[in-house]
Amino acid sequence: MTKPLVSVVSCCLNQGDWVRKTVPKMRESLADWPYEIILVDDQSIDGCCHGLPKDVLIVRTEARHGVSASRRLGVSKAQGEILLFSDPHCDYPDHALRDLVEVAWNKQAICLPKTVSLPTEKKPRWGGKLDLCDRGLKISHAHEGPAEYPATVGAIYAVRRDVYDCLGGWPELPGVWGYSEQALSLTAWFAGVPIWIDERHICNHQNYHPNGRFAYRVPMQDQANNGHWVHAAFFPGTYDYFWAPILKKRFRDKPNYWDCLGNRGWESKTHPRRRTITDYRNEILGRSVRTEEDFFRMVLKIDIPMPPTEEWYLDQQRKRSKPSDQYDSVNRRQDRALRWLKSSVPGCLKGRKVLDVGSRTGYGVRKIKETYGALVEGIELVPEVAEYARNVNQLPVKAGDARRLPYRDAEWHVVTCIHTLEHVPEPEKAIQEMLRVLIPGGWLFIAVPVEDAPSKRYAHNVCFKDEQALLDMIGKYPVDNIKSAVRGLSPKPNQEILLVCRKSR
Repeated sequence: MTKPLVSVVSCCLNQGDWVRKTVPKMRESLADWPYEIILVDDQSIDGCCHGLPKDVLIVRTEARHGVSASRRLGVSKAQGEILLFSDPHCDYPDHALRDLVEVAWNKQAICLPKTVSLPTEKKPRWGGKLDLCDRGLKISHAHEGPAEYPATVGAIYAVRRDVYDCLGGWPELPGVWGYSEQALSLTAWFAGVPIWIDERHICNHQNYHPNGRFAYRVPMQDQANNGHWVHAAFFPGTYDYFWAPILKKRFRDKPNYWDCLGNRGWESKTHPRRRTITDYRNEILGRSVRTEEDFFRMVLKIDIPMPPTEEWYLDQQRKRSKPSDQYDSVNRRQDRALRWLKSSVPGCLKGRKVLDVGSRTGYGVRKIKETYGALVEGIELVPEVAEYARNVNQLPVKAGDARRLPYRDAEWHVVTCIHTLEHVPEPEKAIQEMLRVLIPGGWLFIAVPVEDAPSKRYAHNVCFKDEQALLDMIGKYPVDNIKSAVRGLSPKPNQEILLVCRKSR
């Protein structure tokens, strides 16, 4: 039988002489398997990839990629049906690589040998296991035997190309360093692809770092970006109230990760198109055979965390809303929205009873009262902000929740909800309540931003991709005569949805 080609992909960054020592050992350990060796030089400055045999393909990055993206780059140059990833500072005794790729060829799995990290480790590791820590998920070394669900910790991995392609390859992350092993392990676990440990050989992973320190700087911001991104991608149901607080405490709320989680997306070094976390999440869900609840129960051995409490929601919004009148951008948004409402439904507000949901310190309440002579009242979630509106601004703003409005049925002619609905964890309940307190034939006016994913930076708990998403939510309740839905009134096009609809008579 003709053996398939093995593509060895190794990433190098300032490894000194170790690369020149490791390449011959790769050849010897693969024995009679046909192979090619691809070295990705990720901006080395010590000449570690100089003086290698001519049949070794060296790919140099134009900017620092990091391990995960460098491995993806190496695969893009590979011709083999089996992919073998190895750090360039390893030793492989007793034809360990030959046996490992043979197993990988016959298994639909990611295959790892037992490894020992010299000179620090005393026991070999049988892969790793996913555990909870102050960085969210960490990969611990399994020294007593394989974990029930092993993780990809170590330095050497063999996998058939079709299995690699099924998983989507090494994950693309927004930052250069951090969490790539967790991301690959989670992808494999959710897709039902096992991680298999070859117990027959122990490969040596050499500590090449001088004085035990990395030869390059690992930015904390990259780790924060990748940590938040990985947890938000794989755990959309529990990220906000379980994982995010852990990571924020660890990374001191590094701000740039908001861009990775928002609808702006980020540009991968290996893929020039801009991607959002929703893109990757959809890819994961498309391959997934397991759920978040399965992960907590089967891997972490704990019950899935309960949904956020009312106290959590209040505290989240309190951080965004303070007893202050310094909300210029919010006020401009309200002015713009109210002008649109006046032009779309002339006379809608004049002399009417108007309830403003999400009033903050009462700017909208004052504007509606002074401009349209309406009898207006506001509702604000954060009690101290509502108190500021009453005591300092002398405006009728009550403390209350949009999901439980403290009013009788059919009490208001108009309800306005300007850039508030996206903050509410259960927007359907808020819409139901706003329609409940409207008189038959009353007007409901809603303004929300256009987003592919909820903006964590602005404490958004839900998102609306287009006006149809908002219409579908409102359409569950008795409304008719939808007047209009307009986007593009904010400085950037397609950034805002304005919708006014009328309750059935």
